[in-house]
Amino acid sequence: MLALWEKIVLILVYFLFIIGAGLLLPGLMKLFMFLGSFPGKAAFIVMLLFIVIFLLIKIFERKPFSHYGFKRFTGKQFLLMLLFILLLMPLAFLGRVIDPGYDLWYAENVGLLTLSGVLFFSLTMPLYVIKEEMIIRALFQNRLRTYGFLWMAFAVSLNFAFAHFFIPGEGLKHVIVWATSVFIGSFFLIVFFELTKNLWLSMLLHLLFNIIISLQIYLHVIQPVYEMIFWIVMLAGALIAIKLKWKEFIHPFKEKMHPLGISEIVFLIIFAIIFPLILIFA
Repeated sequence: MLALWEKIVLILVYFLFIIGAGLLLPGLMKLFMFLGSFPGKAAFIVMLLFIVIFLLIKIFERKPFSHYGFKRFTGKQFLLMLLFILLLMPLAFLGRVIDPGYDLWYAENVGLLTLSGVLFFSLTMPLYVIKEEMIIRALFQNRLRTYGFLWMAFAVSLNFAFAHFFIPGEGLKHVIVWATSVFIGSFFLIVFFELTKNLWLSMLLHLLFNIIISLQIYLHVIQPVYEMIFWIVMLAGALIAIKLKWKEFIHPFKEKMHPLGISEIVFLIIFAIIFPLILIFA
């Protein structure tokens, strides 16, 4: 199990991940004035902040980069990454069935109403993905794995879902569907990292899925016929991926759940739901 200092570090990093980075951003922006009006400037600075945090933790722990997943990958692992993208597609499609208005809402809020908007989204997305995968996968998942796969998976997925949750002026249903999709989708990313232990591929999986879905949202708004073709192709590919990799996907969930003490369960609960707790007591 984790030592007290490790638990404190995880909670502090998560606080920075959700709220703290935003509080520090005005001061950090002044330090990086030379970037001027660089597109995605804020996201770039936050990414640098978490790279520094990661490197400090790595230096303190004195573990190689490979421990965190920074290592070479094989062609077989790359193919597995492509199949996992397809495995995620039914989840995205189900979200559209449950909430038909989601695509337009998201496109209006993120700027996917034009092809240039999709391009800008795609170019800046690595800034978010690198930060998220370094913290969620290399630090949180790696460290919480000591509690066993199931405890770790639920805690990390709840944590990641709440990280994407906010209370909007309107469209709360869309946000709930989004956060729920993130919660379920997180299990796919967790399993993929569990199978490959490769952070480069985890980043690539996360990045490509987000970019592909941004294109789908754009097609939904601009050309529904092309969107229909998109879903036919992707869901057909998903059927193939399910047939090839479903047993491999569910294998980690068969691991026996370890019994934990009350203090460890309380820590995992706090870690998983710290964001809504902050909102309540803020």
